[in-house]
Amino acid sequence: MRCEDCENKPRLIKVWAKHAAADAWKCPRCRRELTHDEYRRAQRRQVWQPDAARWVTTDEAAYILANMTPPLHKNAATKLLEHTGIQRKAIGRRAMIWLPDVITVHNLERVNQERA
Repeated sequence: MRCEDCENKPRLIKVWAKHAAADAWKCPRCRRELTHDEYRRAQRRQVWQPDAARWVTTDEAAYILANMTPPLHKNAATKLLEHTGIQRKAIGRRAMIWLPDVITVHNLERVNQERA
């Protein structure tokens, strides 16, 4: 994700805390810290840009799916994220998934439901 306040739009830096709930995102240029909600709103706006982050947590992916058209209910999003066709890896202390795979699986599931 990139800072939306700075002219050059630098990438936000993850600030790790003792507890995951206290982690934050900070702009290296303007030093603005984003709250969890601000980060998610920025992510939703930036996710479709070519230089956007593609490795996301399952919570972030579920949030993105819930805000897509048509939106997915949280239970459906959680089930979809368990699909075996989605790439996964650990980055730091978080399990990450490949967002383009999530979008592809979501679209395939939607097409299959429309055909049924």
